[in-house]
Amino acid sequence: MLLSDLLGGLAHRCCSQKTPEQVLVEGISADSRTVVEHGLFVALSGGTTDGHHYLAAAVQAGAAAVMVDCPQKLPADIAHSGVCVVVVDRCRSVLGELAARFYGRPAAALTLLGVTGTNGKTTVSYLLEHGLRRIGRQVGVIGTVEYRYPTTDGRTIHRPAPFTTPDPLRLHSLFREMADNRVTHVVMEVSSHALRQERLGPVRFALGLFTNLSQDHLDYHASMTDYWEAKWQLFERYLAADGTALIVLPENNGSETSGWAEKMAAGCRELPVRTVTCGRSRQADYHLLQSTSTLAGSTLDFQDNQGAIHRLHSPLVGDYNMDNLLAALTALTVLGVAVDEAGRVLADATGAPGRLQRVELAERGDGQPTVLVDYAHTPDALANVLKTLAAIPHGRLFCLVGCGGDRDRGKRPLMGGIAAQYSDVVVVTDDNPRSEEPAVIRSQVLEGVRHQGMVVHSVEWLATWGKSEKGAVEVAGREAAIKAVVTTARPGDIVLLAGKGHEQYQIIGGGRRFFDDVLAAQQSSLSWDTDTLVEATGGRLLAPAERTGQRFGTVSTDSRSCQPGDIFVALVGEHHDGHEFLEKALQAGAGCLVVSDAGRVTGSGVACVVVPDTLAALGDMAHFRRQAVRRLRQPVVVGLTGSCGKTTVKEMVAAIFTARWPDRADRPAGRVLKTLGNFNNLVGLPLSLLPIDAHHRGAILEMGMNQPGEIARLASIADPDICCITNIHGAHLEGLGTIEGVAAAKGELFALADERAVLAVNLDDARVVRQAQLHPHRTLGFSADPAGRPEAAEVWVETAGVDGEGALSLVLHVGDQRRSVVIHAAGLHNGGNAAAAAAIARAAGIEVDCIVAGLERFRAADKRMQKLKSGTGVNILNDTYNANPASMAAALATLARLPARHRVALLGDMLELGAAAPQLHEEIGRTAATVGIDYLGVVGSFREDIGRGARAGGMKEEQIIMLPEKERAVDWLTELVHSGRLHSGDWLLVKASRGIALDTVVSAFVESSATTKS
Repeated sequence: MLLSDLLGGLAHRCCSQKTPEQVLVEGISADSRTVVEHGLFVALSGGTTDGHHYLAAAVQAGAAAVMVDCPQKLPADIAHSGVCVVVVDRCRSVLGELAARFYGRPAAALTLLGVTGTNGKTTVSYLLEHGLRRIGRQVGVIGTVEYRYPTTDGRTIHRPAPFTTPDPLRLHSLFREMADNRVTHVVMEVSSHALRQERLGPVRFALGLFTNLSQDHLDYHASMTDYWEAKWQLFERYLAADGTALIVLPENNGSETSGWAEKMAAGCRELPVRTVTCGRSRQADYHLLQSTSTLAGSTLDFQDNQGAIHRLHSPLVGDYNMDNLLAALTALTVLGVAVDEAGRVLADATGAPGRLQRVELAERGDGQPTVLVDYAHTPDALANVLKTLAAIPHGRLFCLVGCGGDRDRGKRPLMGGIAAQYSDVVVVTDDNPRSEEPAVIRSQVLEGVRHQGMVVHSVEWLATWGKSEKGAVEVAGREAAIKAVVTTARPGDIVLLAGKGHEQYQIIGGGRRFFDDVLAAQQSSLSWDTDTLVEATGGRLLAPAERTGQRFGTVSTDSRSCQPGDIFVALVGEHHDGHEFLEKALQAGAGCLVVSDAGRVTGSGVACVVVPDTLAALGDMAHFRRQAVRRLRQPVVVGLTGSCGKTTVKEMVAAIFTARWPDRADRPAGRVLKTLGNFNNLVGLPLSLLPIDAHHRGAILEMGMNQPGEIARLASIADPDICCITNIHGAHLEGLGTIEGVAAAKGELFALADERAVLAVNLDDARVVRQAQLHPHRTLGFSADPAGRPEAAEVWVETAGVDGEGALSLVLHVGDQRRSVVIHAAGLHNGGNAAAAAAIARAAGIEVDCIVAGLERFRAADKRMQKLKSGTGVNILNDTYNANPASMAAALATLARLPARHRVALLGDMLELGAAAPQLHEEIGRTAATVGIDYLGVVGSFREDIGRGARAGGMKEEQIIMLPEKERAVDWLTELVHSGRLHSGDWLLVKASRGIALDTVVSAFVESSATTKS
């Protein structure tokens, strides 16, 4: 668009050689950091910064024109720099009109509904959106929580809302997007800041709705009168000529609140617009007659402007929400909806998040308190909420309250006083302290608490106070405060977490961090106490009276890592007995002991839970925790087993899940849980699962076994949503006898799967397929068969090649979608692992591009085909974590495919193979010879068997060395280097079962080669 067209009719002058007729504008910005090439930069003055200071930066960024209202602040050389300079009286007054013109005046195609007021804006906007959608309108919303609108293809676009009402450029850009997607109505919260700062531009509203006015934002507005005058602009300046002003009139009791509303109504009646009123005032056109409210919902009776009486049922709670409901209903009637129809479409509207939002807590046998989150951050809003809750039958009423920093300091004692006036227990904590010292803000809130005559105690009082006693505590840190109040309250009590509502952040100092009251309350409700421990384990409680109901920390089986308040589980094994470490656990501060020998805990002074078997109790606790979190948040839990590859697949799935649920500033950190190390047995899996919490979105649990029945127990503990057996080979034959025994033991994962679970099935492994066919579950097949895709495969991969660093190039097929992927790990078998991981992710509903991103981020775990390089340049594949015949053969095949002059393998024993071990080791030697390994070193008890197989496969005697001790391996490898048989760029594979500990050889060789090179 030509700048001259953009400026047409606007008072301006040009003070540069280049004129507006010569400039084609590609974009407009009021932030020099977002200037586009050939853009117009508008220098806004006021607030905390001055755009004139950034004119040079804007020009450097590519601005073709700049607009200023203080030409004396222009840099000396800018008018002669080839940039067009336009001067106007006030840039802020012009920006909205420029934005509207640039985006083609999209607001003209939309019916705009503006809602303003101190409290209730967001709830009313949600109610209006709900009602309009129910009658078939396409509705966009611009407000405090977010900006959103439906698209023509059925999606909903959600944009973050940095401001309740966006700046003019963002606003008209949103209007453009909405109009292009055929939105018909836009419900918009209009803040007093936006009205004062002229953010709206030439917008005209079909409906302007005023909810109320009470003390807020007096850090910005000079007085309440100034605050009211800002709100008045919505009606005086921005209401369309044929628009309607809707004013909520409270009960006419002479209060300041009712006075502001009456003044607004009187002013609107003087304007050439239609004025409609609703509320508790008898003079209102739509008059609220009466209402009743419980925690389950509300009923209100009202009289319409024709004198007819109607009744509306709603799930919303709270006396003030009756005003919001009536305002939304009246607005719908103004828009032409019949009164009864408006009542019907609002009957199931739940309002806005964070507005008396009930928090679902972890289930407990004796019930939980009712916890509600509300945005009430003004004295009037807090009083309304607390009066509502106080009128509902309850045990005790708790109120957690704080105030924001760098904001209206005068309301802080008022907030504390109101909390004390209506609550039994007040917990004063932090809100958004911003640049202020949090303790100072809390002290100012506590002034109001004390002024009401409420005693302020230490936080320890919460654990000992009597039911009839009232009081307050101060708790630094909002998370700690929420945990204190949620864990103190009992069934029948009501807990109000006030101030932040829908907000999912906290501003401390100059930084913003993720924080969510709902999530913090849910996580607090998951904390262990004596009741949940007994319920989880079926054990018997031995505890002093004062310990009953006590809350605990995490679960520990190691007294050395036990922290104060933890639960110590005394495991009994073949070679150790945790009961012998009870005293050390108590010295470390353990808050509870789980034991099988009650005689060992006499006089311990802490809560004790006695169970028949502590190992079983540990698994039961993990299962209990998993089910508690499932009911709250339904994270995706994956159960993985298999003869080989399960750890690699676990890491690949974790990488994909992390790509889907990454660590972000606006989300909780660590949303993906996975098995750490080799914690995959009857002790390790419960310890891996016990940390699962309300913030987790996915968990990947590896399941190992040595005996039949172990996978069944692990599966019953984890109760996975997605089950995968990577493959079935001859591993653990010592405990399972035959390959059929291995298959049956691995198949326990499928057998124990819940009927809702999905089975990810390796179609390249006939034994896995047979195990899946035994069960009626939904399956998702995957394949890496080089012969082509099996017909039943929903996910399959084609191997494209291996580069010089061992990275594997694949073509991934997911359904009818095809993507190229590079796996940064050596091994052709990783194609099958990638297919398994992709199938699991597909079953979890993750899109293919996210799967690709995760797979490409994956890196091999320590000692699993881990790529290293010696000081002399030899490439090393460290695969010393574990070994069985299948993984050994796959590793040798990978080595054979890597580009090098020479390929060397150092192999050790594969353990737990039973009577077939000699034959299986001989086969591995034959494989080494067949694939073309140049030099083979063997250590361990089965070295002669491997060597025999290698010679039988065609390797010459001089290519094979028998090493009686693994320490000799470093000397052999060093001699290969010195003799020129192992060069820089060649490859060395080191592989054996973990018990052989060949990783020490890798470390020693790398260290010695580095020394040699230096």
